[in-house]
Amino acid sequence: MLTDKAVRAAASRDKAYKLTDSRGLHLHVSASGHKSWRYKHRFESKERLLTLGAYPEVSLADAREKRDEAKKILRDGRDPRHSVKRSRLIGRSDAVKSFEEVAREWHVLQVARWKLVHAGDVITSLKRDVFPHLGTMPLAEIDKPLLLSVLRKVEKRGAIETARRIKQRVATIYRYANAEGAGLENPATDINDALLPLPPARRYPALINVDAIRTMMGDIDRAGASPVNRFAARLLALTAQRPGRT
Repeated sequence: MLTDKAVRAAASRDKAYKLTDSRGLHLHVSASGHKSWRYKHRFESKERLLTLGAYPEVSLADAREKRDEAKKILRDGRDPRHSVKRSRLIGRSDAVKSFEEVAREWHVLQVARWKLVHAGDVITSLKRDVFPHLGTMPLAEIDKPLLLSVLRKVEKRGAIETARRIKQRVATIYRYANAEGAGLENPATDINDALLPLPPARRYPALINVDAIRTMMGDIDRAGASPVNRFAARLLALTAQRPGRT
């Protein structure tokens, strides 16, 4: 069997050659000195050769692990070359990507069907409340208790509805990852009972007194609302138009 020292010391020769390890694995050394791991096996009564990666990107230990994975695929009656090709086409599994990577992929897909303001609100909430705590973690490592700890930080500042919206966005991000084949448990499902209940909806009676309306308009101006919001409030007051109605 090969050793790390022998693999490192393998130098180029006039012709390509191979250094045998075990169970069909060998190191191929080209005339230019390029080293690659190859696994020799039989499938459907034919001899096959599977390239497992270049050295030193793929170490001796990694190559043996890849060989064992290929042997398992063979025992299942499948061609390991197809599995390798599939991995190359699909790329990294979403299970090992970080939460922020997958969340941003999901967000990019949604932007075209969202209004610009809503798209901004979604990514801002994730950057403010989720990425600092979970952003660098692989999706597979985030469970319900961990997600709840993040949502409760949001609740503690009084943003109960925001916490629930973030929970819904995390759930959707995991559904997206699973649609891509990640096969993960969604930590945002079945946790509503562990969150604070939403406060009861408040009813605001219409203002029909001119002095009360004047006071409200002054309050809006003094609150530092943006020019657009101030103009919109004045339009609503003058026309009695309900928001969202045309």
